[in-house]
Amino acid sequence: MSLSESFPLVHLLLHMSVAGMLVLTFIVALSVVSLGTLFLKWSQIRAVKLSDRTMMAQLGQASSLEDISKAVSKGAPDGLRTVLRWGVAEASIISPNHAEGALMVEAAIESGIELERTRLEDRMSLLVVTSSLGPFLGLLGTVWGIMDAFFAIGKLGSASLSVVAPGIAEALVTTLFGILVAIPAAAGHQLLSARIRSLESDWLVGGSRLVSLYRRSQG
Repeated sequence: MSLSESFPLVHLLLHMSVAGMLVLTFIVALSVVSLGTLFLKWSQIRAVKLSDRTMMAQLGQASSLEDISKAVSKGAPDGLRTVLRWGVAEASIISPNHAEGALMVEAAIESGIELERTRLEDRMSLLVVTSSLGPFLGLLGTVWGIMDAFFAIGKLGSASLSVVAPGIAEALVTTLFGILVAIPAAAGHQLLSARIRSLESDWLVGGSRLVSLYRRSQG
């Protein structure tokens, strides 16, 4: 018994029409881009999480702005370290006892948070596109397969199962692949977004600590 006979899906893939194979190729290409994006963003966010954990420990031991300044100057500029750098840089140029100094530092921290969140969310729109476009591509293959089945009925003048089945089976294959591509993209986007929100909460806590030390330094 051949491989195609043992596995019906393999048989269908080997005998798909040109149109069905073209749609399936687009779906597979979309899947490769989606999985690559998932791996890239997951690795990036994990690295930021580990960096933030170290930074939070150093922040907890800091007793002055100078301590924070020294801590943020070491290591890669990502996550909480970048956010604090924005705050420290702003604090360093504000004149002593400025009436709105704390508000200016807070604004700088918020700008750093916004930039870091935008950096981490970069390319995640590809996951949204994949989760939305995958089923539609599958539906396109489904419509084409059904049209092909009806064309075969008209051409052969028969509605027997042997005439209709190939087109319908091909339609179901593209639908299956479209859904399989969309599910991990949608789930991955939700999980990554949740992790980014968690990081953002840590950045807000770290920023508050910096503002508190700034106010203390102003007496």
